[in-house]
Amino acid sequence: MKRNVVYLALIVAVVALAYLGSDFLKPYLYPCESIFQQTATQIGGRLETIKAKGALFIGQKKIQELTERSQMLGLNLKTCCTLSNNHVLSAEEFLSCKGGVEDYNQQLASIVTLIKEAQAAKDQGKSQVLSQKIQEINDVIEGSETNVKKVSDIVESNKTKTSDGSKAALFKTNSANSKPTSVKTLSEKSKPNDTILNALEIKTGETVSGEITDKQKAAYYQFRYAGEHRDIIEVKLSNTLTTLTPQLVFYDHNKSKFHSAYDETAGANLNTKIAVEPNNTYYVCVTRYYSDQGSYQLLISEPLKAYDQYEANDNVFSTTTIKVGQTVAANLLDPGDLDWYRVDDNSSDAIKVTFENGSSDLAPSITVYDQNKSKLTDQYNYTTGANLVFNVTVQPGPRTYVSVGTITGLFTVARYRLTVASESQ
Repeated sequence: MKRNVVYLALIVAVVALAYLGSDFLKPYLYPCESIFQQTATQIGGRLETIKAKGALFIGQKKIQELTERSQMLGLNLKTCCTLSNNHVLSAEEFLSCKGGVEDYNQQLASIVTLIKEAQAAKDQGKSQVLSQKIQEINDVIEGSETNVKKVSDIVESNKTKTSDGSKAALFKTNSANSKPTSVKTLSEKSKPNDTILNALEIKTGETVSGEITDKQKAAYYQFRYAGEHRDIIEVKLSNTLTTLTPQLVFYDHNKSKFHSAYDETAGANLNTKIAVEPNNTYYVCVTRYYSDQGSYQLLISEPLKAYDQYEANDNVFSTTTIKVGQTVAANLLDPGDLDWYRVDDNSSDAIKVTFENGSSDLAPSITVYDQNKSKLTDQYNYTTGANLVFNVTVQPGPRTYVSVGTITGLFTVARYRLTVASESQ
C-alpha cells in the first residue's frame, strides 16, 4: 500500500514538473512563437485602447486598418524569426524586422496619447486644438503603413530562399497558373507600366488585364476626368487567381498619393471609390499588399454623377443662392467636399440654422460668415449621423454665407437638408 502511494506521488510530481517545465522551456523550445505572443500582447493592449476610445475621432475604418496592420505585422515578425533560425535571414535583416515592429508599437502608443489629448480638447470645447489632434492622429496612422511595409518587404525578399541563397519552395506559389508578365489592355496592346512615369493610359469605363509578378511588382495606370463637376469614380479590381493580396494606391495630377485601399486575403477582389476634380489626370497603382503574385482585371468606372443639383458650390466665390427660410436637400461626396450657400435679403438680426443629417457617416461642421465673408461662428458635432440646430447673431443685410462640411471621414455619399431662417421663423 505504501509503495502504491509512493508511486502515485512520484507520478503526480513528474506530471507537475513536466507541465511547469513546458511553460518554462517554451521560450527556448519555441522562440518564434514566444516572440509572436509577446508582440501580440504589447500591440493588442494599445489597440484595444484605441478601439475603445478612438472611434469618435478617427472612425471605424481607420481602426480596422490598424487592426489588420497589427495582425499582419505580428505574423511577419514570426516569419522573420523562422527565416532567421533557418539561416535564411541575416542578423541585420532580423533586427530590421524587430525595429519595424518596435517603431509601429511606439506609433500606437502615440495614437493612444493623442486620443487622450483630443478627448481633453473636446471636453474643454477647444475646437481648433481638437482638429489639430485629429490631424496628428491621422498622420501617425498614415505613417504606420511604412513600418508594416518595411517588415513585409523583408519577408517577401527572403521567404523563397534557402540558406545558400538559391530559390526553394519554402512558401508555395501558383507558378503553374502564371501568365505572361506584360500588362495588356483589352485590345491586347502591350506596354511596360511598372512606374508612374510610364503609366498606361486608359479610359473610364474600360477594363484592363494585368499581372503582378516577382519581376513586375507594380502596374501603373492613368485616366483623365473631364466632367464639369466634382464627382465620384469607382475602381474595381477582380482577382483572376487565388494568390494575390491586392492593393490599390491613388495619386493626383501632381503624382502625390492621396488614397489607398487593400485586402490582405489572397485572391480577394477589391472595390473603392475616389473623388475626382474636373479636367484632372489621376494615377492608380496595382500592387500586392502582403505577398505573392497573380493576375487581375481592373475597371475604372464611368463617373457616377453623384453630385447634387447645386454644384459647383465648393468655395465662397461659387456659392448657391438660397432664400431665408428655404430648405435645400444636397449631399457631400467625400471629406474634401465643402458646400457653400449665400442667403440673400435677411431682415433679421439673428438667423436659425437647421441641419438635418441624412447619413450615418457624416459628422457635420457648419460655418457662418457675415456679408464681408468674415467668420461669425462655426458649429460641429463629432457624432456621425447627428443633426445641428443653432442661432447666430448677424447684421441685417443683403447676404450671409453658410458652408457645410464634415470633420471626419466619409465612406458613402452623405445626404443632408439645410434650412437658414430668421430666428423668429
